[in-house]
Amino acid sequence: MLVRLLACIVCAAMLSACSRLPEAKLIGTWRYEDEDGIEEVSFHPDHSFWSLETSKKELVTPSPLEETGSWQLKGDQLLLDSIVTWSKDRRQTSWTLLQVSRTALVTKSLEGGKSLTYKRLEEAACTPSPSAIALGEPALLGSWQTHYNTHDYQYRFSSGARVGVFCFISEERQLLLEGQWHIKDGKIFIQFQKNVYGAVEREEDIWTVVAIGTDCIAVKGDSSRPCIMRRVK
Repeated sequence: MLVRLLACIVCAAMLSACSRLPEAKLIGTWRYEDEDGIEEVSFHPDHSFWSLETSKKELVTPSPLEETGSWQLKGDQLLLDSIVTWSKDRRQTSWTLLQVSRTALVTKSLEGGKSLTYKRLEEAACTPSPSAIALGEPALLGSWQTHYNTHDYQYRFSSGARVGVFCFISEERQLLLEGQWHIKDGKIFIQFQKNVYGAVEREEDIWTVVAIGTDCIAVKGDSSRPCIMRRVK
């Protein structure tokens, strides 16, 4: 009888431990993609999060739906409380976590009932380098690649203050925007003049340089998320 009681206590303890998923496993950025679209969600240690959704069927210049908010983990339930940035609509959703590993996050929504597998998006930081060249027009010339708003982009800065912006769609590089650029007071100004679809949807990007490393630059624009640009050799 005592042995059976001890076994029950051990089993209960194991089940309780399994139901308490370590929050640290969730920290980071995760990506889900299917034939309809792409979703990226990033969980931060302070229990804030942001998510981006892009439709593949309505692609012009990629302009994803963004949500920001807070997250809580209760057992295997991930509770999300967010605001859609452009409409200010509030959303409260709940995910059941089926699996959390170093590379995969498997969830199931209480609303749709379909399980989704997210892959961890490895994000390398741009570590400031003491030997890095100070930001100036000669240092920026060339091609730089970055991942931003669920897509991979390449910026090609040329002499004569010309810049071309390319997007990788289905592993093919496509020209999206062209314009002019200059640097002033530690900021990069890009004035767009035309895109391949006709009218320019946004006229100017202004980036504040956060860090300069070896073959990398961290910049910050309108979004609260820094963008890492890496030199294409």
